[in-house]
Amino acid sequence: MKDIVLRISRIAKEAGQKLMTHFSLLGQAEVFHKGRIDLVTVADQESESYIKEALHAAYPEIGFHGEEGGGSVYDQGRLFVADPLDGTTNFVHGLPLFCVSIAYVVDGQPQAGVVYAPYFDEFFWAAKGEGAWHDGRRIHVSTTANLVDAELEFGFSCVRAGLKPDTMPIASDFVYRAQCIRALGSAALALCYVADGRFDGFWEYYIRPWDWAAAQIIIEEAGGKLTDFRGGPVDWRTGRVLASNGLLHEQMMAVFAERHQN
Repeated sequence: MKDIVLRISRIAKEAGQKLMTHFSLLGQAEVFHKGRIDLVTVADQESESYIKEALHAAYPEIGFHGEEGGGSVYDQGRLFVADPLDGTTNFVHGLPLFCVSIAYVVDGQPQAGVVYAPYFDEFFWAAKGEGAWHDGRRIHVSTTANLVDAELEFGFSCVRAGLKPDTMPIASDFVYRAQCIRALGSAALALCYVADGRFDGFWEYYIRPWDWAAAQIIIEEAGGKLTDFRGGPVDWRTGRVLASNGLLHEQMMAVFAERHQN
């Protein structure tokens, strides 16, 4: 496992530096639409090509599941799950909240994960049984025990994509119950902030494994929880993700139950 962690750490950092060569420098012809609101850039494509080729060269026997190029089925066998640029919309608009995310997954269970935010040169990683780490410092989730004291983060790409049910009714519930809610624009980075105790909880609908697989092991090794809205394993096909410091998990699930959106 140590070899894999070291290798994917290096690959994530190198991919992040490649992203920085494009940051705030993209031309109109280098930004494309995958859907009505879903963006992809030459930076995403170059980063994923590099990650996929580097991983295959080092571990040709391990599959690959990525945002831009697809690949192996998430819950079957051994594979790497990668998001070459999580927070593409932020990236396009010159906001520095974006990252590279790579997980090593066995039969749908993350065993190791790394997340690198190149603008801030922040690096998060974890491996099963070895704790969660941020730039050489072991990290832990917060000790916030009451929702009224919590800072929560959520995503709303489902709203812009027109998918139902969406996150806005739940957001309207949480905004009156929590201390504050935020929308960072990068799920992987926000989840690492839960692991590091900066946020106390997170939720989002319809996000893919490359958004949360690496962060799942980081959160769990930091003492937190990442489940679906009912407290069970996340179904990677529907992508309903609820993460917390563990102390708030039941309280957050109760909000979804009240709305019957679990």
